[in-house]
Amino acid sequence: MRQTRTVTEPGVECRQRASLLASCIRRLSEPYRQNTILWLERCTARPLIELDRDLASFLSELRTTEREMYISNLQMILDDALRYFGSSAGD
Repeated sequence: MRQTRTVTEPGVECRQRASLLASCIRRLSEPYRQNTILWLERCTARPLIELDRDLASFLSELRTTEREMYISNLQMILDDALRYFGSSAGD
């Protein structure tokens, strides 16, 4: 029997992954949240006005291997930031 695999459109996957990353960023307390956004703006060489949309746009421009490495490293950094600096009130 032939197995089928669900293939996600790259744009959809980028939006989903960007949304998860943006959610982590929003959980950071200030001033760490804004510092993270400023740092990401330097890394991406673009303004991140609408975090979800702008991160998704950036991720969609990367090759698959670059995108996976970028997301993996960014998630690790965000996890550490949340652990050491805490999340914003209400989370």
